[in-house]
Amino acid sequence: MKYFTLISFLFLYVFAAKAQQLPVFSQYLFNTLSINPAYAGSHERLSVTAIHRKQWTALEGAPTTSTVALHAPLKARQHGVGMQLQQDNAGRLRQSSVQGYYAYTISLSTKASFSMGASVNITNYGIDDASLNLQDDNDLAFDADGLQGWLPNIGMGLLLRHDKSFLGMSLPLLLQVQGEEITPTALRQARHYFFHAGHVFTLNNSWKMQPGLLYRWLQNAPAGLDLQHYFIWEDMLWLGAGYRLQQGMIGLVQAQINEKLRIGYAYDQGMQEYRFPGNSHELMLNYQLFNTPEKMVSPRYF
Repeated sequence: MKYFTLISFLFLYVFAAKAQQLPVFSQYLFNTLSINPAYAGSHERLSVTAIHRKQWTALEGAPTTSTVALHAPLKARQHGVGMQLQQDNAGRLRQSSVQGYYAYTISLSTKASFSMGASVNITNYGIDDASLNLQDDNDLAFDADGLQGWLPNIGMGLLLRHDKSFLGMSLPLLLQVQGEEITPTALRQARHYFFHAGHVFTLNNSWKMQPGLLYRWLQNAPAGLDLQHYFIWEDMLWLGAGYRLQQGMIGLVQAQINEKLRIGYAYDQGMQEYRFPGNSHELMLNYQLFNTPEKMVSPRYF
């Protein structure tokens, strides 16, 4: 192969380590379904969330993630179902996945509940070899059938909720599986562990504050920790900042346009000492479809 092909493959190999991990969203407090299936059906009506994340803008071929998730309660909100479509691209490596969710909720009081959830995940992965400059077009290492495959998996989660607080843990990728058709080291799904919590404190009639955390652990990889803190004005505007362990700072803003529509933006500033190439941008839109006979008791904080 020519040097260009070798460099391209090394580039892919470096990003493969990232691709085996679940995407990390800065606005995870409002996209909990992506990490915990027990969140399915937690909204009063059909909820649709779309997120687009562009990471490390200074690096050509840097990771981008687009996802659309929806979930809804069923039968007096005791059952919840949902699904998510996701597309990840990093260099010439791409992953497309679909997840299905189910949650069963036990009411503990008028304001508290406990949910158990399960998920099914199917991922199609591959390498875009159309732009590879091969010296030998018959190189078996880059055979079309050897550049793609499927990875099925399952997940589970638990979620304890109050109207102004939550505590959850999940294993969104419970099985340790790997692709058979690409180098085993490059495309592999390891077991992921997530722990997340948050609470809303009332400061006065106009202002509240909402701290939250997300802890991630993956075998043979550094632990991840996100700490975030929002200030909420009139239950309409969320202004926040966060810190991602050994990566950088995060600026966050959310706006509740009306009872059904919420929009958000996150800006990740990589710290120089961690040498991440450029900043990251994340856009979010959430819309609640259909009306429900019951009135929302309080604004939704997560």
